Amino acid sequence: MARPRASVIIATLYRPTLKRTLASLHAQTLRMGEDFEVIPWRTGRNEYDARNMAAEEAEGEYLVFLDDDAYVGRDYLARGIAHMDASDSIMVMDAALEGDMWGKGPTRIDMPYWGIGTALWVRASAFRGVGGFDACWGIDPCPRGWRSDTALLYTILDKYGEGSYLHASDMTVHHPERMKSQWQPAVEVRFYRRFRERVMRHIVPYDPRICQLIAVVGGEEDRRAALAQLDDFVARGLIREEEVRKGITTMRTIVDDLRARGLI
Repeated sequence: MARPRASVIIATLYRPTLKRTLASLHAQTLRMGEDFEVIPWRTGRNEYDARNMAAEEAEGEYLVFLDDDAYVGRDYLARGIAHMDASDSIMVMDAALEGDMWGKGPTRIDMPYWGIGTALWVRASAFRGVGGFDACWGIDPCPRGWRSDTALLYTILDKYGEGSYLHASDMTVHHPERMKSQWQPAVEVRFYRRFRERVMRHIVPYDPRICQLIAVVGGEEDRRAALAQLDDFVARGLIREEEVRKGITTMRTIVDDLRARGLI
């Protein structure tokens, strides 16, 4: 039997929404079981560990990561394979995301360099070449999954170069419900420190919370940049000044606790 072109990996607790996810895959223009395989995976220390374990079993040339509460249109896999096939240099790709991901009503996230896990494609050789997702970030016990998707994107960029990445705005993953991920401050600090330049360029301009964190743990230049970005958020009405002050105070408490526990 021919090798499937893509392996769709779904870290799942077999929630009811998985039926909708699988139905969208059965409806693809490509043939399930021939052109692509589907690997639901339940075990693992967190969702990224589960994805790593599933990837070990995957036979596809491309690894396609999808959440069990998301679904895709009929041409999602065909379009993605065509994009990845267009150049052997493309190692990683992400798509746009639509839905009520933040619990504030329907929105569309179409941001390059975010590498959101439920819209992530990785060439299998590149995934294995960088060791897959850093699921636990050297933290014991392993925390809930956080930032390992974006970290994988940045690790691949560091290894294979900027030309190894494609952001596909013409592809969309639908995520109707609010995302279930939980912020992990120890991971966030490690993410910032490991990928400082990329975080400052691609994440800070859009994320008030990481700005508040960097205002506490960053070097002088980064602290100034984070505070300036927070001022811009306030000026644009995206956050109130008192929320910024309160957030930074809270971050100091969190960081002091992480240091006391030896986590950063």
